[in-house]
Amino acid sequence: MAASERLRAEKYGGFADWDVLAHVSIDERGGLEDTVKARLCWHGVVRQYIKDGFAQDAIELFRCSFSLALEARNSSLIENTRSQVWRSSYSNEYEFK
Repeated sequence: MAASERLRAEKYGGFADWDVLAHVSIDERGGLEDTVKARLCWHGVVRQYIKDGFAQDAIELFRCSFSLALEARNSSLIENTRSQVWRSSYSNEYEFK
């Protein structure tokens, strides 16, 4: 199951309309994720959703524009770790203020 399908099925964060707008393949995903979350910490939000019949907190949600999130990701990548970077052609529709 693709990431967006899994997020939709779980209704992660209470949302069922998830789309993947960018993707990068990298060996050290955990380190990149931690760095990006730290860069976006001022934009973080927590929302509840139901998983396996229990209320869960979705703590990996951020209220910001796509370009801000993409810049946080890109600036967190070390030049020699970039591999298979992909960006959706409709990501510009997600430039929220």
